[in-house]
Amino acid sequence: MVNDDDLLERGVKKKRHSFLISSMIRLVKEKPLGTVGGIITLFLLLAGIFADFLAPYGINETHTADTLMGPSAQYWFGTDNLGRDILSRIIFGARISVIVGLSVAAIATIISAIIGIVSGYAGGKLDLICGTGGRRTGRAMIRRTGRMWSGRGGTARVRLRLRGGTGAGRYGFCRRRI
Repeated sequence: MVNDDDLLERGVKKKRHSFLISSMIRLVKEKPLGTVGGIITLFLLLAGIFADFLAPYGINETHTADTLMGPSAQYWFGTDNLGRDILSRIIFGARISVIVGLSVAAIATIISAIIGIVSGYAGGKLDLICGTGGRRTGRAMIRRTGRMWSGRGGTARVRLRLRGGTGAGRYGFCRRRI
């Protein structure tokens, strides 16, 4: 077996991968679950983009003779009560899901960047109000977020709450009336 020192003595250089390939190899090794999530997201993104070519039927194309059919060679996931192909509807639904998901992420990033830039530039009390550095302001922001999630006085499905103490133990998940 030849090791790296023997190759260097003979003047043979080890072949290096490009930056993109080496970054991908490192990502797969260091974060395998993140890689799987990225592949699933990429798959849904591509399915949404190419839905017109991937879907065997139109999104609302009905086949009244084939209502409520189970999976078969013609309809891989079956049909619904109106005779629409379920696989086609799932593929077209991926397009809507990707658009909504990316839009929400983009809007949240823009809003949080604006808040962070303004509070960082102004500093002082504004930074304390916008940030979660102060315990009272942090709790108030979380209460406001909980109210937005639940509507008017409803029950939040998952609500972040602050417990007494410091550090990571301060945060917990609960379900309660706001």
